[in-house]
Amino acid sequence: MKKICFFMMVIFILSLSPSNAQLERGSVLIGLTSTMNLWGDYGSDLLSIGFSTNKYNGSDPYKCTSFSLIPRGGYFIMDNLAAGVDIALSFWSEKSTHSDYKESSMGIVAGPFVRYYYPLEKVYPFAELNFGIGTEKYGYKSGSYESEDSNSIMLFGFGLGAAIPLGEKVTFDTTIGYTNVTWKGKDEEADEKNTSGTIGLKMGFSIFFGPK
Repeated sequence: MKKICFFMMVIFILSLSPSNAQLERGSVLIGLTSTMNLWGDYGSDLLSIGFSTNKYNGSDPYKCTSFSLIPRGGYFIMDNLAAGVDIALSFWSEKSTHSDYKESSMGIVAGPFVRYYYPLEKVYPFAELNFGIGTEKYGYKSGSYESEDSNSIMLFGFGLGAAIPLGEKVTFDTTIGYTNVTWKGKDEEADEKNTSGTIGLKMGFSIFFGPK
C-alpha cells in the first residue's frame, strides 16, 4: 500500500505538465523503476519493494524490508527503438521483533536493455528485453553467531508494457514481464548453481531529451 501511495503522489505531481514524449532517433531516455513480485521466489528478494511482518508456525513475528531501485539510461538508435544500460540496486532484510536474529542481503546487477515503442495517441505500448550480471552479499546473525557469504548473479528478462505520457518529456511506465535469475556461491564449483523464474510488475518513470 505504501508503494502504491508513493507512485500515485508522484503521478499527480508530474501530471501537471503538458504531454508528448520524444521517441525519435537521437533522443535520450533516463528512467527509474521498481518491481512488485507477482509470482516466484528469489526474484522477490532481488527486485521488489515493501514492508511487512511475517509469523512462522506461531513463532515471534519478523519484520521484513525490501526495496529495489532500477535506474536506466538509453539512446534511441532509431525511431521508437531505445538501447541502453540498467543498474538494479537491491536490499532485503528480515529481523525478529523479540531477539537479535537478523538476515539481510544487498545486491547490484548491471546490463543492457532494448525497448521498442509503438506510439499511439494517448499511450505508447512497448516490448523490451534485458540482461544483467552482478553480485549479492548475504549476512546472517543470531546471538553470538554471525556469517557472511556472497553470490554471483546472472539474469535475463522480457516484458510487455505501456508508457502513459504525463508531460512533454515524461511518461509513467508499467511493465509485466518474466525474469530468470541464476546465482551461485563464489566459492562453489561452477556446476553448483540455482535458477529461479519470477513474473513481476514494474512501475516507474521515464524522462526523454530530444536530439539537438
